Amino acid sequence: MPPDASSPAERSDAAPQAKQPWRRSPLAVMLLGGVLVWLSQPGTARMFGLENLPWGLLGWAAAAPWIALVLRPEPLSRWGCVQVWLGGVAYWLLLLYWICYPHPLTPIGWPLLAGYLGVYPLAFVLISRRVVHRGGAPVWVAAPIVWAALEFVQAHLFTGFLMGALSHTQARLPLVIQISDTAGAYGVSFVLMMSAACVAVLLDRNSHQQRRVAAAATTAATALAVLYYGFVRINDDTATRPGPSVALIQGDTRATWDPSEGRDQRILDAQLRVTRQAAKAAGEAGRPVDLFIWPESMFRAPVVTLANRPTPTTELPELYQRFGRAAEEWFGGLAAEQGAAFLLGVDRFDLTKSDTAETGYDQTIYNTAALVDHEGHATAFYDKTHRVPFGEYIPFAENMPGLYFLTPMSGGLGEGAGPVSMPLETSIGPVLLAPNICYETVIPHVIRRQVAELTAAGKAPDLLVNITNDAWFWGASELDLHLACGQFRAVENRTPMVIAANTGLSAVVDSSGRVRNLTRRMQEDFIVAAPALDGRSSFYSRHGDWFALGCLAGTVVLLLLSCSKGDGGMGKAASTAEARQQE
Repeated sequence: MPPDASSPAERSDAAPQAKQPWRRSPLAVMLLGGVLVWLSQPGTARMFGLENLPWGLLGWAAAAPWIALVLRPEPLSRWGCVQVWLGGVAYWLLLLYWICYPHPLTPIGWPLLAGYLGVYPLAFVLISRRVVHRGGAPVWVAAPIVWAALEFVQAHLFTGFLMGALSHTQARLPLVIQISDTAGAYGVSFVLMMSAACVAVLLDRNSHQQRRVAAAATTAATALAVLYYGFVRINDDTATRPGPSVALIQGDTRATWDPSEGRDQRILDAQLRVTRQAAKAAGEAGRPVDLFIWPESMFRAPVVTLANRPTPTTELPELYQRFGRAAEEWFGGLAAEQGAAFLLGVDRFDLTKSDTAETGYDQTIYNTAALVDHEGHATAFYDKTHRVPFGEYIPFAENMPGLYFLTPMSGGLGEGAGPVSMPLETSIGPVLLAPNICYETVIPHVIRRQVAELTAAGKAPDLLVNITNDAWFWGASELDLHLACGQFRAVENRTPMVIAANTGLSAVVDSSGRVRNLTRRMQEDFIVAAPALDGRSSFYSRHGDWFALGCLAGTVVLLLLSCSKGDGGMGKAASTAEARQQE
């Protein structure tokens, strides 16, 4: 078609025009929706001193501008698609600004990650438009299905990243998030997108009264069912029992890539100082501590093992005996002083015999949680299984080790073999702990798989333990977003979680996702608490991401149906133009 023969709708959306109202600009509409969703997310309001307002309620309507783009009858041009993508990129740039903090090179990754994640809002708009306009699906049904499906893809593709999911806007609203124990966090995102679609339909001048009534009735019934389910689950305490006394030890060690001399000793001294403060407070309260938990990497004496088993120093190669003695002395000193067990974030050096290595041993370094009993013996190790690319390893560097010379990393960390259930004798009897480390809580299926595997082995965990070092982000909203991830993992698996974080936020989260205790950020602090244990298992733990997979399958079916139908009620010209612009 020659340029002067294009339809008015195509011409109005083909390029930006000065006289065009802002609400007709896809970029402006995407930016509006992005800002609303950003304001709904944990930690954003704190930047403006407004954290005490119920921003989670905004999450029920925040994505409505994005739905407005889906509802537009005129086709979306190529330039319009670029604007939608740019709007999505802007949202992720706002949400993930703290990626710039860890290292001078990480600002390079900030726009790259945002550019990748911006593809998902674009895909959401394009797929939803097709199944609504070509397939005739109600937007309040199609949009939540497509959104949940795309969140599922985002959680898996390129190792996965689901911090800042739409569901996380509800972290401070316990009634809403209880459905996570059945449908996962994806179920909460589904409900929120349905609500946003309803708001968009009610505000859309082109929507008929019958459609508005149907959208409102469906959304209201769904929301009431979610809230009722949440009320029932929160008030079901028949399976709860008192938990062990746990002390979360939060240091205020600032992150650096260029450590000064004596830094390791200062970190250990600071952790020991806060440990003593916690023990004193527990003693004064009349509840001695069963378990002290230190954050990720805060035990600075390397732990050396042979073939993945705790190894006496005398059995270690001479080169490593100095490290082994230092760790043993600290283990023994901590246990003797406190008479309690410790769960410590350590760097573990595992040695395996090698005929080719210069030392006679190959060395693998793991990011590890080590359980030390009250006698000072390391009894169990959990090695992080879900490593962060470019933070803990460089993709493809196993075959091209020279890649590490381009980064501040000297080498990559090893990948753990799998989940570990750590038995602990406490004042209330034996308890099973399941540690996880850092961003493993960001990915729903990682924690769910750990719980499911341990349960299948007859070692279902009583308490999830997350140790993390969020000092890299200097108190930014990343801390709040990371905490929200932990809240959802606790609900999904109906298992309480305690979080020990360097610089914060350390927390005790019950099996309903409620934050029972919380530390201050960027300060030395501690929590002594006895989290209630929950004997219930969850449907999500047993059956996994059935809901998200169903939404993914539903999206495929809706797309196939949209291809088999005609104009979907849009009119032949509009339908043809829509197909031409999107194909």
